[in-house]
Amino acid sequence: MLNALKRRTFTSESDVKRIVRDVIDILGGFSFMPPANGFGRSGVSDIVAVIDGKAVAIETKFGRNKPTALQLQFGEKWLQAGGFFMVVNESNLMEFVSCLINFLKRDEVL
Repeated sequence: MLNALKRRTFTSESDVKRIVRDVIDILGGFSFMPPANGFGRSGVSDIVAVIDGKAVAIETKFGRNKPTALQLQFGEKWLQAGGFFMVVNESNLMEFVSCLINFLKRDEVL
């Protein structure tokens, strides 16, 4: 799968979201995408997931798009609560996979 990420051409944020959700699925997680329609809380990440009992929030972007202050504030609170948060775009997908796997392993007994 990692080799497929390197060769993939991305054309939109939807492509990034699809890959992030695929990675979460492969790792045995459950994910959903909260609606961004004005009825929810502003700044909530695009993808919220649980993998092996651990909370994950991913803000996806494409191209030159950057997260808003509210999105970064949400991520900071998520991190402070012990979860995993990352802003993921087409250029840092490999880093995302690596960081997520390291987060999931951090409490394992060696």
